[in-house]
Amino acid sequence: MEGKEGWVYVLTNEAMPGLVKVGYTMKDPAIRAQDLYKDPKIGALAGVPMPFVVAYKALVVNPYQVEQAVHKLLEKKRLNEEREFFSCESFEAIRNIRDSTSIKFEESKEDVDKRIQQQKELEEQRISRRLVLVRMRRLVLVRMRQGSC
Repeated sequence: MEGKEGWVYVLTNEAMPGLVKVGYTMKDPAIRAQDLYKDPKIGALAGVPMPFVVAYKALVVNPYQVEQAVHKLLEKKRLNEEREFFSCESFEAIRNIRDSTSIKFEESKEDVDKRIQQQKELEEQRISRRLVLVRMRRLVLVRMRQGSC
């Protein structure tokens, strides 16, 4: 599968609030979402009460490797090592996908760009505050040394 294009996706399910499924497929993620709800071989409903919704899909090269990279980034939020479900908001999973690869095409259900930008701005503000504190501590130390000389 090396060098092939496929999809990395984020699925949500209203019966599982606060959880997302991050996976990959070589077919349309909408088909994968449907397969998770309804067994394609026998047509019976799977063990979930509501259908999955494709919150985001990204066409990428080497989708399995991208999926694995995102799983590693979200590792602390994983519910079960044998499942691809994570306790996070879809925008966080999407941000990790975007940060992990070059995307050829993407589509999402919600306005994640705005939320990701807000999160980045908050992170930058935190970093700026830390820098100010470090500089203030250095200044205090310098002044203390000058006063004791």
